[in-house]
Formats: sequence, structure tokens, C-alpha cells
Amino acid sequence: MTSKVLHKRINLIPEELKLRQRYPLNKIISTCVLFSLIATGLIYLYQITSMERIKNEIATYQMIKGELTKEKTNLESTLLFLEDVSEKERDIAKIAKAKTKIFEQGIIWSFVLKTLTHSLPPALWLNQIYVTEEEIKQRQGGKPEIIKSIVLKGESMGNSEITDLMKNLEHSQFFSQVSLEYGEKKKAGSEMVFDFEIKAQLKR
Repeated sequence: MTSKVLHKRINLIPEELKLRQRYPLNKIISTCVLFSLIATGLIYLYQITSMERIKNEIATYQMIKGELTKEKTNLESTLLFLEDVSEKERDIAKIAKAKTKIFEQGIIWSFVLKTLTHSLPPALWLNQIYVTEEEIKQRQGGKPEIIKSIVLKGESMGNSEITDLMKNLEHSQFFSQVSLEYGEKKKAGSEMVFDFEIKAQLKR
């Protein structure tokens, strides 16, 4: 004899209890999702902040690099200027040394030649000019003194012109101890002229 199921499966758990059982699970899922969103947002903000900080640092480094480049250019310009100034100072020192040497020698040749030119009488001309040096020893072993003299060789139309030249040299500020070293009358073409040689010591 076959038995039949007299009743269906009955769910004895009320619906309210079922909802209460599901609620904690939904709450956990929601909380996890919320924390995930918050974490994602925080990571995003951190990345944005980091990028901004990196950009600011790059901008700062570029600004510092620009300033350093500018300073380098200024320093290079200053060094070039100082080198130019140093070179000019060396040139000035050379000129000053040359002038000092001239003044130490006590002879300024441009003035000497100018004075000599103005001392020449009209009927007299010079054929040769040169300078001699004579070393004079000092007493008690002192440093020898160098005496420079100028020698003038030329011709004139008469003795008076030679005498006038010697007087002019004696009265100038550059010559002393003027002497006639040589004088001779000779014929030049159809006229008579006087050969002469005058020596004058140069003043310091």
C-alpha cells in the first residue's frame, strides 16, 4: 500500500526573522563598499597632492637653476671685466715704467731735439748727430757715473755761425760744457765753408 504525503513542507521561520538575519550581511557589505570609496578617494587626493608638490618642486628647481645660470653669466662677465682691467693695468704699468726710466735717465729727447733745432743759426747745417757715453769712476768705490754727450758734425758759412751755435747750446737747459772739437775751412764748389764738430754734455 502506497503512502501519500499528507502535508507540504512548512517554513516555520517568520519573515521578520529572515530580514533580521540578512541585515547584518548587507550592513557589512555596505560598510566595506563605503570604506573602499573613502580609501580610493584618499589615495586619489594623496596622488593629486603629491603631483602638485612635485610640480612645485620642479618649478622651484627650475627657478633656482635659472638664477644660478644668471649668476654664472654675471660672474663670467665680471671675470672678463677684471681680466680686461688687469691687462690695462699691466699696459699702464709698462708705460709708467718706460716714463720712469726716461726721467731717471734725465733726458727727454723730444725736448732736446726741439731745443737743438731752435739753436741752429740760419747759415749752418748739420750732417751728423750722435750720442757718446763716458763712464766716470767715483771715489771710495761708489757706483760709476755715466756721462752722456751729444756730438754735432756739420758745415757753416763762417766762424760766427759756429760761435752762435755754441752760445745757444750753453744757454739752453739741456746742454753744458760745450766745446769745439774740430774746425776746418774748406772749399765746397765755388764757396768756402767751415767743417766743424761740437761736443756738448747732456744735462740730467
